[in-house]
Amino acid sequence: MRGDDPYMKVHAVDENGMVWYKADSEPLLLEGFHRCGPEVGFLRLEGSGLPPGVEAHCVQSAGGQLRFRTDSRRIMVRASVRLRDNDADIMSYGRLGFDLYLGEPQRSVFIGVSRLNFDTLSGLSAKYASSVFQSADPMRKMREFTLNFPLYAQVESFEIGFEDGAELASPTPRMDFRPLVCYGTSITQGCCASRPGLCYTNRLSRRLNRTVLNMGFAGAGRGEPEVAERLASIESPGLYLLDYDPNTTPEKLEETLPQFVRILLAKHPKVPILTVSKILYPGESAEQNRRWASIHRRNMEQFRESGFGNVHFLDGSTLLGDDSDECIADNCHPNDLGFYRMSEGMAPVLRRLLE
Repeated sequence: MRGDDPYMKVHAVDENGMVWYKADSEPLLLEGFHRCGPEVGFLRLEGSGLPPGVEAHCVQSAGGQLRFRTDSRRIMVRASVRLRDNDADIMSYGRLGFDLYLGEPQRSVFIGVSRLNFDTLSGLSAKYASSVFQSADPMRKMREFTLNFPLYAQVESFEIGFEDGAELASPTPRMDFRPLVCYGTSITQGCCASRPGLCYTNRLSRRLNRTVLNMGFAGAGRGEPEVAERLASIESPGLYLLDYDPNTTPEKLEETLPQFVRILLAKHPKVPILTVSKILYPGESAEQNRRWASIHRRNMEQFRESGFGNVHFLDGSTLLGDDSDECIADNCHPNDLGFYRMSEGMAPVLRRLLE
């Protein structure tokens, strides 16, 4: 997507002294997308025969990240995004905003979020330009940044602006180039996170210094074999995390989970696979959730007995802690505290499997 593609051309200096770049301009590093371009926008997963719900959510940019270093004292984004109706109460910044982190991987901190001008909101589309970083230091110095893309919007156009004359450089290399593939539901996609960087997949990316492919599809991640085939086709995966219980039933999980895992193992027999059972919903007890966990545990044990030693299980009912009711925004989706607890519980397990 580099070179002569007009979609990726650099724009001239504007009246505010900013130079605008497309997402795939050198030396910016775009992560988290299968394909991008003027005809498809930013696409997380692509392929024929996908379930309609998965296909509809593939165009939403959850988990997309733009990484770079620059000495620019000001950074802006301007974008056109298309929203999708959703019953959950997703905050506007998480649904259609971009947020920016400052610092190298594993030491980055939140620094700014795109300010949304709702005068530009028309129907299900929005178009805006916003500053996401403004340094008070008059001297230029190189800094590292990560820009997280919206969780529930289709990004139809995107540009990032730097001061005229600013230096741009590639970001610090990841600890490992192989991505972590997280498959699941609206929870995985980040529903109800107040801004993009707070969903658990983006938290894990910062904690582990790895590219994390967000394959959460709201209401549509149900363990279908055709989706497993597409995920198995991802080149050089570092790990698969399967977290789709909330979109199914125990009976359907019994049917789909072993087949889904078999498809991944057929292509990547040595790549770690971690399945995660359902988190606790308000009013539920660990005892009520035990059936979900038992399905995961029994199936993973059977795979290991068959010689697949890199298949593992994490009990999701333990992730939110003793006060799990304080970690939920609605009847099922985590709030920011819930996403924090999920990432903190998953990170050491993933780190151990990756080592």
